Amino acid sequence: MLTQTQIEEYYTRGFLAVDNVLTPIEVQELRDVTDEFVEKSRAHTEHTAVFDLEADHTAESPKLRRLVNPVGIHDVYDRALRHDDILDMVSQLVGTASVRCNGSKLNMKASELGSPVEWHQDWAFYPHTNDDLLAVGVAIDDMTRENGCLMAIPGSHKGKIYDHHQDGRFV
Repeated sequence: MLTQTQIEEYYTRGFLAVDNVLTPIEVQELRDVTDEFVEKSRAHTEHTAVFDLEADHTAESPKLRRLVNPVGIHDVYDRALRHDDILDMVSQLVGTASVRCNGSKLNMKASELGSPVEWHQDWAFYPHTNDDLLAVGVAIDDMTRENGCLMAIPGSHKGKIYDHHQDGRFV
């Protein structure tokens, strides 16, 4: 469970990092299954309902950008989504024990390759008008500046929501 200090940090900064929620065994299961999907992606040359491929993806050098809806394709991802400790923390942050899932994806961010995810506001892409929702990220590899970790601007959730498109392109 989160402390009152962590809850306040979330509301002030707009994000919260909590270490060691999953056990090392649970994280390794996620890694192993993810590696299996990377291997399966070798059989594809175009995006599918499961695989979002990098432009230079090949069977010899598989480069998977994203697994689409991993919760729906393997029970190890579904177990992570429904992990009691994660659900307890989300419940504390949204203020209700009734938690629903809006969707899932697994972004692959291999060091020094792959598509960049430019600065953006997640909220600008949510199909909601209420603000009692949040995104949960589970890192299955270490996140460091050297390997392109996720970065956030503290307090930016309290400012303007920007239009992220111009002339039909992401800007």
